[in-house]
Amino acid sequence: VVKWNVELAIAQFKGDKTVKPILDRADVHYQPGHGYASMGETKDADGKYFNSGNKFSKDRFLPVGPLHPEAEQILDISGAKMVLISDHTAYPE
Repeated sequence: VVKWNVELAIAQFKGDKTVKPILDRADVHYQPGHGYASMGETKDADGKYFNSGNKFSKDRFLPVGPLHPEAEQILDISGAKMVLISDHTAYPE
């Protein structure tokens, strides 16, 4: 998961090679399927948390039947560095 600055990315696209639009990177397990920022679909987005819905977790949690649980990871994105604050299973619907 990458945290970046939109204004700096636009400046880099326009040719400014001195800017670095990527602010931080955080590793998540397997492929992120869905990503949601807290209040990200509102005009009052707070930019505090990011939920990474990861598709597989076959070797991280015990299977409890024919289905393998998926994983959810919650990152605190409010500071300069992203911090993993929760990592848990989430069973598909």
